[in-house]
Amino acid sequence: MANVLYVDGLAANGGVGTLVSPWNCLDQVTAYSTSPGFLPGDIVQFKRGTTIAVKTATALSIVNGGAEEEPITFQDYGVGPLPIIDCGGVAIPGVWTEPFTGIYYNTYSGSAVNGFTEDSMWLTHSAAIAGMDAGQWFWNSTSNVKFPYQSAYPVGLYYRPTSGAPASHILRKCSSTNGVGIGSNLSHLRFKNLHFKGGAVGVAIGTPSTTHIYGIEFIRCTFEELRTALDISGSGVWSTNRCKAKYCIVLNCGKGIHFGSRDTSAPAYDHDIIGNTVTNIDLDARFSSFGGALDREGIGLQNSVRCKIVGNTIQYGCLHGGLLTWIHGTLGKFDGNLFAANVVKDIDGSGIVLGAAVNAPSKGYNVVSGNIVARAGQYGIKVNTTSTLRPSLVTNNVIDACGLAHLFTQSTCAGWEIQNNISVNPVTHHASWGGASTCRPNANDYWPISGTQFAENGVARSWGSFQHEVYMNGVTVPLPDASSVSVDPQFTVGTYRLAPTSPLKTAGLYGSHAALDGDGVPFSIMPIGAY
Repeated sequence: MANVLYVDGLAANGGVGTLVSPWNCLDQVTAYSTSPGFLPGDIVQFKRGTTIAVKTATALSIVNGGAEEEPITFQDYGVGPLPIIDCGGVAIPGVWTEPFTGIYYNTYSGSAVNGFTEDSMWLTHSAAIAGMDAGQWFWNSTSNVKFPYQSAYPVGLYYRPTSGAPASHILRKCSSTNGVGIGSNLSHLRFKNLHFKGGAVGVAIGTPSTTHIYGIEFIRCTFEELRTALDISGSGVWSTNRCKAKYCIVLNCGKGIHFGSRDTSAPAYDHDIIGNTVTNIDLDARFSSFGGALDREGIGLQNSVRCKIVGNTIQYGCLHGGLLTWIHGTLGKFDGNLFAANVVKDIDGSGIVLGAAVNAPSKGYNVVSGNIVARAGQYGIKVNTTSTLRPSLVTNNVIDACGLAHLFTQSTCAGWEIQNNISVNPVTHHASWGGASTCRPNANDYWPISGTQFAENGVARSWGSFQHEVYMNGVTVPLPDASSVSVDPQFTVGTYRLAPTSPLKTAGLYGSHAALDGDGVPFSIMPIGAY
């Protein structure tokens, strides 16, 4: 019979993990995982309305896996707000003094600093000790690889509180890179109705080295104030399989959800990323102010095969893109994925980026359908890799008011059918095709058209020129795009749904595989547009 264990952040010390005598810190969960160890089917319940943190350990460490039909589950119980798993590590020890007015100093001389949180909120690393603003900090150490050691000041941590003095806040230096670390080579773990907050990484899995990873699931969880929210990555030949992030909230993080590969080559099979809301990805550059390189993306996949990315909303920040797929140039995969009914809006980077290596070994059959990309600072939908064996489809999407080309294909890209899309109000181009790109546009609506809002191989084109020819291998050849139009799509007020009188309601073409609309169901009559 499965064990049910309880954690209550407000419970007394000395609890044994029962309902009447619960644990009160993450250290006890780690200790139990170490010995006697969780068994398949075990459930660990965290009490709503409480915050659970570490006391002496650096993070919550899980070293047991479940089984195919018996995952180990970490979930909520009780009433009130979701239980908060504080991911910032142990509280900063020692005394804070005030050597300068409003700036406090701690003599910490260790080398493990992965960030700084105040009451579970990630603070900006200042460029210098002198003149730091409220809510900033500085780690003065030769171990700080991003900011030079300032020899005029003693080694340690410097900090200007957002309010009051240090004693009025809970301060953590993110001594571990992970708030919750899943041990290498573990499978079948489920996290449900938990709130991960304030740290360098919310949840990440260790580098697999002996086996493939299966069934790591996150259901209705919240990730907040984390440099990286969630990272489930394989390595080398060891893949990740059938993992899920469903109906989660990612808020005020440096990087959102990433499923894929740690070293660029491991494939990611059959993942579901469905119904999540990702908001404010490094919007104010707090998370990129300290630490190594940061992929400031909403949802990212690497070497994905048969993954479903459906019904997600991504908004604000996301300098490196809203929804990105990365492919290793020689060892990667990008086959049979579905990107449908996602909304990407008001971000700084490109909306949807398909591939990052033009000649990567993508076999194709990817479908990008029924998505809305509005007011992205860069490209709307960007095709960056060739679909080699079978065609892939960009169909029935709406792209509105993006900073660069709404529909873009990289030079030499081939094998994509780009049809039934609506491009409205571009800042620069409706469509831009790289040199020798043989991706085929057809039955798209470009509205309105003003001047040369099309390009081929960097050469500006008028609508008429683009519609009838494409620059291919240095030769201008006919382009079968006779079905594309330039008409007012007639959206219903405040939406991207076509009005009953829209001329696009039945103007679409059927592609090589089924398209889904913005509601995530197949079209019965094929329009141009997402609804």
